[in-house]
Amino acid sequence: MQLSSSKVIQDGIVTSADGSNLIVAEYEGKSSIDLTVREIITKGDKGQIEKFTEYQLDSKESACVISNEFVHVPKGYVAYVFLKNSFSQKGLLAFNTGIIDGGYSGPVSTIITNSSLFPIKLGGGDERYFFRIVFHEIGFEDNEVNKVKERKYLYHDYCKKRELEMQRLPKHYLDPLGLKEEINKELKDTLINLKPAKFGIILGLVSLFLVIIPPISQLVTDTIKFNQSEELLKLSNKVKKLEAKLSQVPDAANTPPDNSVASRKKSEKSK
Repeated sequence: MQLSSSKVIQDGIVTSADGSNLIVAEYEGKSSIDLTVREIITKGDKGQIEKFTEYQLDSKESACVISNEFVHVPKGYVAYVFLKNSFSQKGLLAFNTGIIDGGYSGPVSTIITNSSLFPIKLGGGDERYFFRIVFHEIGFEDNEVNKVKERKYLYHDYCKKRELEMQRLPKHYLDPLGLKEEINKELKDTLINLKPAKFGIILGLVSLFLVIIPPISQLVTDTIKFNQSEELLKLSNKVKKLEAKLSQVPDAANTPPDNSVASRKKSEKSK
């Protein structure tokens, strides 16, 4: 059975960031509770983590959005989190909204990317309402409810985990040109920041590689040519042997006919 929004607020299942209850009157008659944006975690042009309360997400850019409200899912219940339809219709994709098991207490977040061709505003105004969440009771037996583990997160600790996740993701998602430019820029910055000694070693290795490659290439070419010459020589010798054998075979047109049989028959008749 799904819990009504007013009961969710009255029971403190969803609270403000400071732990205070939401205003029940604002959610009467509604089937879900809207969660607002507290922080938007992004990556800068140099890969550094940046955080905003309002942000304009560029086309193909990724970010992590964290809710302002805290969710406290009781044991024996489950929460379902969805991206608001208004954002989905604009082309925003959320990768990990879904189920929150009982025993969880903390904010809600998701990794998003802008799949559209235009920027999308996040946070502030109507854009501050980001998630929709509903709660259902599960038909657990008492012994099953007691086995549900509690997981509580302070905002600071939760936010640090999301930052680490963002560091492993590219700034742009599903954008090969953007990724290529980002990689080229990071490679260029790395070469510029290299110490002279390290840069000299790398340059020496590259030079050595360029010096070694031509002789090796020539050696391979010469080897191939030598093997081809050997095969041609063997084939030429075989042809010469065949020609020698053919020269020893009598020519049928120039060989006089064998008259011995005819002579015998003539001799027999004369007798």
